[in-house]
Amino acid sequence: MRSFALNGDFDMVKRLHVQMWPDTVGTISLSTQEEADELLMEAAINDNQASSMLQAYYPKEYVKLRCRKQLRC
Repeated sequence: MRSFALNGDFDMVKRLHVQMWPDTVGTISLSTQEEADELLMEAAINDNQASSMLQAYYPKEYVKLRCRKQLRC
């Protein structure tokens, strides 16, 4: 997952991120989940898709960020 993130393969990291829960027995440690989230964001940044990632996973924060940049909502 880390090598895909470094290469900017956002789609592959996103698929692996989604597949984490079904592949476990129902528990993922908080540190592992945080690292997976960071790798997903890193892949989005390296693939120039940070705004689409924010819009998909954090819609409320994306709207706030967009409003601040444009100074209107």
